[in-house]
Amino acid sequence: MTAATPGCAPERFNLFVFTEGKFAGTVASAAMTPSRDEAAGAVRVTGADTITVEFARYLPGDPECCPSSRERVSYRIETKGAGPTLVATGTRQVR
Repeated sequence: MTAATPGCAPERFNLFVFTEGKFAGTVASAAMTPSRDEAAGAVRVTGADTITVEFARYLPGDPECCPSSRERVSYRIETKGAGPTLVATGTRQVR
């Protein structure tokens, strides 16, 4: 979290992925904001080196409070090279 509201709710945040104590990456390319397009929701560990994250997606006509769509992004943690790296491997609209 890089910012908070006066009530201590997260205002800008990201989700960090670590493997074996080493930083692999963040799930979003920029800081997220609650109740905004592309804010992360459910995170699932789907394998030893894979995760999925659902992101809020606003469709035309959605009220500001309530995105009506979700996009699931799949990631793989690559451990070859200088250190672990989080790599997006696919996206799918799930709602």
